[in-house]
Order: sequence, then C-alpha cells, then structure tokens
Amino acid sequence: MRCTRRGRRRIACARPLCARTSATRRQIFPARQEPPPALESAEESIAALRSRHRELDCSLEGDVDDVNRTLEGRVLHLQEDFVALQGSFKDMRDVFGHRIASLTRVLESEQEVALTAGQRAICKEDLVRFHGEQRRMMAGHWRSQCQAKDKEIHALNLQLTQYMVDWQQPLGKHRQTEQRRSHELQCLQDRYQELLCECSRQQEQQEQTQQTLSESRADAQTLSEAEARVENRRTSLGSRRATLLAQLHFLEKRKSLTLTQPVFQHSCIWRDELAVREQQIAKIQFQSDRTGAAISDTQAELLLRRSRYEELRQEQRDAEVELRACEDRRNRWERIVTNVHKAQDLSRRALAENLVSNPASPTSSSAGSPMEAH
Repeated sequence: MRCTRRGRRRIACARPLCARTSATRRQIFPARQEPPPALESAEESIAALRSRHRELDCSLEGDVDDVNRTLEGRVLHLQEDFVALQGSFKDMRDVFGHRIASLTRVLESEQEVALTAGQRAICKEDLVRFHGEQRRMMAGHWRSQCQAKDKEIHALNLQLTQYMVDWQQPLGKHRQTEQRRSHELQCLQDRYQELLCECSRQQEQQEQTQQTLSESRADAQTLSEAEARVENRRTSLGSRRATLLAQLHFLEKRKSLTLTQPVFQHSCIWRDELAVREQQIAKIQFQSDRTGAAISDTQAELLLRRSRYEELRQEQRDAEVELRACEDRRNRWERIVTNVHKAQDLSRRALAENLVSNPASPTSSSAGSPMEAH
C-alpha cells in the first residue's frame, strides 16, 4: 500500500512538472523560429567531443596493438624455448639410452667373464686335485722304492760283513784251488754285473724323478702365471667396478634431484619415460651388486687356490727333500760298491800272492770259502 501511494504521489508531482517544462520549452523555442546561438555552441561542443572520442579510440587501439605485438613476440619466444627444450630433452634421452645400452653390454660381458672365470676355477680345482693324487702316488712309489733299496743295502752290508769276517781269518786255513778261484771269479763277475744293472736302474729312476720334478715345476710355473693373470683381471674388474659405482652414485643423485622436484597435477609422457629410466637404473644397480658379489666370490676362490698352491709347493719341497735323501743313499750305495770293487781287487792280489808263494800246496775243502754265502 505504501508503495502504491508513493507511486501515485510521484506521478501526481511529475504531471505538473512535465506541463511546466513543456510550457518553458514553448516559451524558449517558439515554433518555426531560428535556433539561438547557444544551441549552435552546444552542437560545436558535441562535435568536438565526438572528435575527441574518435582520437581517444584511435590512441586506445594503437596501445592495444602495441600490447598485442609485445605479447605475440613473447609467446613466440616462449614457443622457441619450448622447442629448444624439447630438442635438448630428446638429445638427453638418446644419450642416456646409449649409455644404458653400453652399460648393459658391459654388464653382459662382465657376466660372461665371471662365468668363464668360474669355469676356469672349477677346471683348476680338478687339476689341483689330480696333481695332489699324483703327488701322493709318487710319494708312495718312492717310499716303496726307498724301502726296497734299504733292504738291498742291508743285505749288501750283511754280505760285506761276511766277506770281511771270512777274509780276516788266517790264510793258512784256506787251501785255494784252481776250481775254487775260477768259481770265486765267476761269482764276483756275476755280482759286478748285477751291481751294474742296479746302478743303471737307479740312474734311470733318477732321470725319471728329475723329469717328474721338472714337470711339477712347469706346472707350478703355469699355476703362478694363471694366478697372475687372474690377479690382473681382478684389478681390472675392481677398477671397472669403481667406475660403475661412480656412475651409479651419479644416477642416484640425479634420481634424488628428480624426487625433490615439485609434483605437477598434469601427467606428461617424459615423466613416464623417467619412471622407465628409474626402473632401468634399479636393474643396473642390481646387476652391479651381483657383479660385486661375483668379484668377491672370485677373490675367495683366488685365496683358496693360493692356499692350495702353497700346499702344492710344500709337497714339492717334501718331494725334493726325499729325492735328495734318495740321492744321498745312492751315493752311499756307490761308495759301498767301490769298496766292494776294492775288496775284489785286494782278494785278487791276495790270490796271486798266495799262488806265487805256495805253488805246490795241497787242495783243501771249500767249506770256508767266502763265496758260499753268496
């Protein structure tokens, strides 16, 4: 109700106002008369305002064009930067792809080398086992030979003592005959031939022993050379492992830097590729750890082989000591043989002197002859 009343009051007030304004217009502008000079000045001001409006529009359009041109240049510059960044990203992707491929090839080659080294280590273990068995067989053979020689030397010593006891008795009790002397000479010749055969056999055994010793030394030299080659390979693998670890630390640092970067809401293709690269880096790290484990196993095998090589060298030293002992025994045996030869010469001289001194002595029985023991 209030609103309607107020509207009615306004309409009522507006009607006499409109009537007044129309009356004043009629008074000011009578019909069919020339416009006053004030109206002409108003039209001129309106025209000036319109021209000013046009000038302002032109200036505004110029400013807008300048701003648009600067913005277009900036957009073009940003597009060029974006294209350059895309090119650098492609280059980096290619470089890292080649590097990862080269690292995979290197790891494969290192795996092959580690596999061949393991196979060689197995072969060397078999060879060392074979040499150990050969050493034991040789030791048993030479031990039996030495025991046989000791028995022969003991028998020879017993025979020499019998000869010495027989010949120390007085010569008057033994009546020598031609038959007995020929028999003793034949026995001495047979014994001499047996001793010569035994000496030749001992020399052949010594030559065989020297040949076996030279072969053992050659095997030891080959083992030392193989150990040196394995040591060189281990040092090269250690340096290669150091380089791979440095590359791995660099890649881990890059990975940590990429993890510290802010996470964007949108998804990009290159982020998926970086995830793939991270997986590849994890695989490379696993392969490098496996290579390090293989290197440590190889080092343990080298230490084991070194200990076995030392054992072989100790066995070789023992064999050399036994060989020297056999040589000493052979020298003693040769001295005994020379003493036997001297005894033979003395017996021959004694027989000759006896024949010269007693040419017509009667024959005696051969019960006390020293050759009967033989």
